[in-house]
Amino acid sequence: MILFPFLERCFLIPEETYDPYENLAIEKELFEKVKSGKIPNFFRIWRNRKSVIIGISPESKKEVRSKICLALGIPIVRRFTGGGAVYHDLGNINWTVALRSTFKSSSLRNPLKIYREFGGVVLRILEKFGLRGKIFKNSVFVKNRKICGMAAYISSDSLLCHGTFLVNSDLEIMRRVLKMKFPVANLKELLNERIHVSKVIDLIIETFEEEFKVEEFIKVNSGSILQSFFGL
Repeated sequence: MILFPFLERCFLIPEETYDPYENLAIEKELFEKVKSGKIPNFFRIWRNRKSVIIGISPESKKEVRSKICLALGIPIVRRFTGGGAVYHDLGNINWTVALRSTFKSSSLRNPLKIYREFGGVVLRILEKFGLRGKIFKNSVFVKNRKICGMAAYISSDSLLCHGTFLVNSDLEIMRRVLKMKFPVANLKELLNERIHVSKVIDLIIETFEEEFKVEEFIKVNSGSILQSFFGL
Protein backbone atom coordinates (compact mmCIF):
# COMPACT_ATOMS: atom_id res chain seq x y z
CA MET A 1 0.00 0.00 0.00
CA ILE A 2 1.43 3.36 -0.99
CA LEU A 3 1.60 5.71 1.97
CA PHE A 4 2.84 8.70 -0.01
CA PRO A 5 0.26 9.70 -2.65
CA PHE A 6 1.62 13.24 -2.98
CA LEU A 7 4.41 12.98 -5.52
CA GLU A 8 2.50 14.45 -8.47
CA ARG A 9 5.25 16.98 -9.17
CA CYS A 10 8.78 16.11 -8.18
CA PHE A 11 12.27 17.33 -8.99
CA LEU A 12 14.56 14.62 -10.36
CA ILE A 13 18.17 15.43 -9.50
CA PRO A 14 20.72 13.22 -11.31
CA GLU A 15 24.24 12.62 -10.02
CA GLU A 16 26.46 15.70 -10.21
CA THR A 17 29.58 15.05 -8.13
CA TYR A 18 31.40 12.10 -6.61
CA ASP A 19 32.68 14.12 -3.65
CA PRO A 20 31.11 12.72 -0.43
CA TYR A 21 31.38 16.04 1.41
CA GLU A 22 29.65 17.90 -1.42
CA ASN A 23 26.96 15.24 -1.83
CA LEU A 24 26.01 15.24 1.83
CA ALA A 25 26.03 19.04 1.97
CA ILE A 26 23.74 19.15 -1.09
CA GLU A 27 21.48 16.56 0.54
CA LYS A 28 21.06 18.58 3.73
CA GLU A 29 20.69 21.94 1.99
CA LEU A 30 18.00 20.70 -0.38
CA PHE A 31 16.09 18.97 2.40
CA GLU A 32 16.06 22.17 4.47
CA LYS A 33 14.46 23.91 1.49
CA VAL A 34 11.84 21.15 1.17
CA LYS A 35 11.06 21.43 4.90
CA SER A 36 10.54 25.17 4.60
CA GLY A 37 8.34 24.75 1.53
CA LYS A 38 10.73 26.69 -0.72
CA ILE A 39 11.19 23.87 -3.24
CA PRO A 40 9.04 20.89 -4.25
CA ASN A 41 9.60 17.26 -3.27
CA PHE A 42 12.69 15.76 -4.85
CA PHE A 43 14.11 12.40 -5.89
CA ARG A 44 17.88 12.26 -6.19
CA ILE A 45 20.44 9.81 -7.54
CA TRP A 46 24.02 10.18 -6.35
CA ARG A 47 27.29 8.29 -5.97
CA ASN A 48 30.42 8.89 -3.94
CA ARG A 49 34.01 7.98 -4.57
CA LYS A 50 35.53 5.68 -1.92
CA SER A 51 34.32 6.87 1.48
CA VAL A 52 32.75 5.72 4.73
CA ILE A 53 29.52 7.49 5.67
CA ILE A 54 28.44 7.40 9.31
CA GLY A 55 25.12 8.26 10.94
CA ILE A 56 24.39 11.19 13.22
CA SER A 57 24.83 9.08 16.36
CA PRO A 58 28.35 8.87 17.83
CA GLU A 59 27.77 5.10 18.11
CA SER A 60 27.93 4.84 14.34
CA LYS A 61 31.67 5.49 14.25
CA LYS A 62 32.27 2.41 16.42
CA GLU A 63 31.38 0.33 13.35
CA VAL A 64 34.35 1.78 11.43
CA ARG A 65 37.98 0.67 11.42
CA SER A 66 39.29 4.22 11.42
CA LYS A 67 42.99 3.34 11.23
CA ILE A 68 42.45 1.26 8.09
CA CYS A 69 40.43 4.09 6.54
CA LEU A 70 43.31 6.47 7.28
CA ALA A 71 45.86 4.08 5.80
CA LEU A 72 43.80 3.66 2.63
CA GLY A 73 43.05 7.37 2.31
CA ILE A 74 39.31 6.79 2.69
CA PRO A 75 37.50 9.74 4.33
CA ILE A 76 34.92 9.24 7.08
CA VAL A 77 31.99 11.62 6.57
CA ARG A 78 29.00 12.14 8.86
CA ARG A 79 25.45 12.45 7.47
CA PHE A 80 22.48 14.04 9.23
CA THR A 81 20.29 10.91 9.30
CA GLY A 82 20.42 8.02 11.74
CA GLY A 83 21.56 4.47 11.13
CA GLY A 84 24.96 2.85 11.01
CA ALA A 85 28.13 3.18 8.97
CA VAL A 86 28.18 2.37 5.25
CA TYR A 87 30.88 2.13 2.62
CA HIS A 88 30.40 4.02 -0.65
CA ASP A 89 32.21 3.81 -3.97
CA LEU A 90 31.19 4.25 -7.60
CA GLY A 91 29.81 0.69 -7.69
CA ASN A 92 27.12 1.67 -5.20
CA ILE A 93 24.09 3.79 -6.14
CA ASN A 94 22.52 6.10 -3.58
CA TRP A 95 18.91 7.26 -3.92
CA THR A 96 17.07 9.89 -1.91
CA VAL A 97 13.41 10.90 -1.61
CA ALA A 98 12.50 14.10 0.26
CA LEU A 99 8.85 14.95 0.87
CA ARG A 100 6.86 17.64 2.58
CA SER A 101 3.44 16.84 4.06
CA THR A 102 1.22 17.44 7.07
CA PHE A 103 1.84 13.80 8.11
CA LYS A 104 -1.55 13.32 9.76
CA SER A 105 -1.17 9.56 9.50
CA SER A 106 0.79 7.92 12.32
CA SER A 107 2.17 5.52 9.70
CA LEU A 108 4.19 8.36 8.22
CA ARG A 109 5.88 8.95 11.57
CA ASN A 110 6.88 5.33 12.07
CA PRO A 111 10.41 4.68 10.73
CA LEU A 112 9.86 0.94 10.23
CA LYS A 113 6.73 1.56 8.16
CA ILE A 114 8.61 4.14 6.12
CA TYR A 115 11.41 1.62 5.51
CA ARG A 116 8.85 -0.98 4.45
CA GLU A 117 7.37 1.51 2.02
CA PHE A 118 10.62 2.51 0.36
CA GLY A 119 12.06 -0.98 0.75
CA GLY A 120 9.04 -2.18 -1.20
CA VAL A 121 10.21 -0.11 -4.16
CA VAL A 122 13.62 -1.77 -3.91
CA LEU A 123 11.86 -5.16 -3.99
CA ARG A 124 10.15 -4.14 -7.25
CA ILE A 125 13.53 -3.18 -8.72
CA LEU A 126 14.96 -6.56 -7.77
CA GLU A 127 11.95 -8.33 -9.29
CA LYS A 128 12.75 -6.70 -12.62
CA PHE A 129 16.07 -8.54 -12.47
CA GLY A 130 14.33 -11.81 -11.57
CA LEU A 131 15.39 -11.65 -7.91
CA ARG A 132 13.29 -12.02 -4.78
CA GLY A 133 14.21 -9.81 -1.84
CA LYS A 134 13.12 -9.48 1.76
CA ILE A 135 12.90 -6.41 3.99
CA PHE A 136 14.35 -6.61 7.49
CA LYS A 137 14.16 -3.40 9.53
CA ASN A 138 15.96 -0.79 7.39
CA SER A 139 17.62 -3.21 4.99
CA VAL A 140 16.79 -5.34 1.96
CA PHE A 141 18.29 -8.81 1.60
CA VAL A 142 18.53 -11.27 -1.28
CA LYS A 143 19.44 -14.86 -0.40
CA ASN A 144 20.28 -13.71 3.16
CA ARG A 145 22.78 -11.14 1.89
CA LYS A 146 22.29 -7.40 2.21
CA ILE A 147 22.04 -5.39 -0.98
CA CYS A 148 20.35 -2.21 0.30
CA GLY A 149 20.42 -0.22 3.53
CA MET A 150 18.23 2.79 4.36
CA ALA A 151 18.21 5.72 6.77
CA ALA A 152 15.67 8.47 7.37
CA TYR A 153 15.06 11.87 8.92
CA ILE A 154 11.51 12.64 10.04
CA SER A 155 10.28 16.05 11.18
CA SER A 156 6.79 17.33 11.98
CA ASP A 157 6.02 18.20 8.38
CA SER A 158 8.57 16.44 6.18
CA LEU A 159 10.74 13.40 5.75
CA LEU A 160 13.81 12.29 3.90
CA CYS A 161 14.64 8.66 3.22
CA HIS A 162 17.80 7.60 1.44
CA GLY A 163 19.30 4.25 0.68
CA THR A 164 22.11 2.36 -1.00
CA PHE A 165 21.96 -0.19 -3.81
CA LEU A 166 25.03 -2.38 -4.34
CA VAL A 167 25.76 -3.03 -8.01
CA ASN A 168 29.49 -3.76 -8.32
CA SER A 169 31.02 -2.24 -5.21
CA ASP A 170 34.42 -3.31 -3.86
CA LEU A 171 33.22 -5.63 -1.11
CA GLU A 172 36.75 -6.54 -0.06
CA ILE A 173 37.50 -2.95 0.91
CA MET A 174 34.06 -2.70 2.52
CA ARG A 175 34.86 -5.65 4.78
CA ARG A 176 38.23 -4.12 5.68
CA VAL A 177 36.93 -0.70 6.70
CA LEU A 178 33.65 -1.72 8.38
CA LYS A 179 32.76 -4.11 11.19
CA MET A 180 30.10 -5.89 9.19
CA LYS A 181 26.86 -6.99 10.86
CA PHE A 182 25.55 -8.95 7.88
CA PRO A 183 26.93 -10.62 4.75
CA VAL A 184 26.52 -8.41 1.69
CA ALA A 185 26.16 -8.96 -2.04
CA ASN A 186 26.38 -6.94 -5.23
CA LEU A 187 23.70 -7.18 -7.88
CA LYS A 188 26.46 -8.33 -10.24
CA GLU A 189 27.15 -11.39 -8.07
CA LEU A 190 23.51 -12.22 -7.53
CA LEU A 191 22.90 -12.18 -11.29
CA ASN A 192 26.27 -13.77 -12.06
CA GLU A 193 26.79 -11.29 -14.87
CA ARG A 194 28.31 -7.89 -15.50
CA ILE A 195 25.83 -5.05 -15.33
CA HIS A 196 26.43 -1.37 -15.97
CA VAL A 197 25.60 1.08 -13.21
CA SER A 198 23.83 3.41 -15.67
CA LYS A 199 21.31 0.67 -16.52
CA VAL A 200 20.50 0.20 -12.85
CA ILE A 201 20.16 3.96 -12.31
CA ASP A 202 17.61 4.14 -15.13
CA LEU A 203 15.66 1.24 -13.63
CA ILE A 204 15.68 2.77 -10.15
CA ILE A 205 14.27 6.05 -11.50
CA GLU A 206 11.68 4.22 -13.60
CA THR A 207 10.51 2.08 -10.67
CA PHE A 208 10.20 4.96 -8.20
CA GLU A 209 8.23 6.86 -10.83
CA GLU A 210 5.87 3.90 -11.28
CA GLU A 211 5.42 3.03 -7.61
CA PHE A 212 4.79 6.57 -6.42
CA LYS A 213 2.70 7.49 -9.46
CA VAL A 214 4.78 10.55 -10.27
CA GLU A 215 2.93 12.59 -12.87
CA GLU A 216 5.88 14.80 -13.71
CA PHE A 217 9.59 14.37 -13.03
CA ILE A 218 11.30 17.74 -13.57
CA LYS A 219 14.95 17.01 -14.29
CA VAL A 220 17.22 19.65 -12.77
CA ASN A 221 20.56 19.91 -11.02
CA SER A 222 20.94 21.08 -7.44
CA GLY A 223 22.91 24.18 -8.43
CA SER A 224 20.15 25.43 -10.71
CA ILE A 225 17.58 24.84 -7.96
CA LEU A 226 19.53 26.94 -5.48
CA GLN A 227 20.18 29.67 -8.04
CA SER A 228 16.58 29.76 -9.26
CA PHE A 229 14.99 29.80 -5.84
CA PHE A 230 17.54 31.69 -3.78
CA GLY A 231 19.79 33.57 -6.17
CA LEU A 232 22.85 31.84 -4.72
